[in-house]
Amino acid sequence: MIRQHIITLIAATAIASQAGNALIEGYVDTKWGQSQDEVMAAVPDLKLIKGDPPVLRQAGAKGDMVQKIEYAFLEDKLIKVSVYLKVPGAPEDQADKDGLRFLKERLAAKYGDVKQEIAKAGIMTMTRHGGPGVIIVAYSNVKIQREITARDRAAAEAAQEKLYHESDRYRIMSKSGIDERL
Repeated sequence: MIRQHIITLIAATAIASQAGNALIEGYVDTKWGQSQDEVMAAVPDLKLIKGDPPVLRQAGAKGDMVQKIEYAFLEDKLIKVSVYLKVPGAPEDQADKDGLRFLKERLAAKYGDVKQEIAKAGIMTMTRHGGPGVIIVAYSNVKIQREITARDRAAAEAAQEKLYHESDRYRIMSKSGIDERL
């Protein structure tokens, strides 16, 4: 009996690890950082939704739990996948509190054993209400977002520094002879 429990525990840990590793790489048939074209090649029936950032949307099948899946990009890199779900028995006219609680429990069960590895990889999961009876499970790669933001911030600071050094006032101050007085 103990041996069977150990084997079950090892199998459950291996399954959780595989699920976590898959999420670290991407969502289902996509990989974090893929371009819009690459995601469109991997996922059927996507439609471009204009916005900033751009979003590719896959509609769910009528009557399916998955209402839609949205793929968001930053500088043409996949950074976020939002899955809109309607759990069986969801209320039609209000937030699905039980469904939200249930999905949070299921995510914790699926990824709980590898939560630290997922966090270290920069993957964040979020679950929230998405309208009457709808729950959004969002997966984000904050590592890519932070890298892009840091690069953009450094480029903006370098541009500001260049403007300063090329300004008329800087030239005037440089020629003022102030160095001899310091």
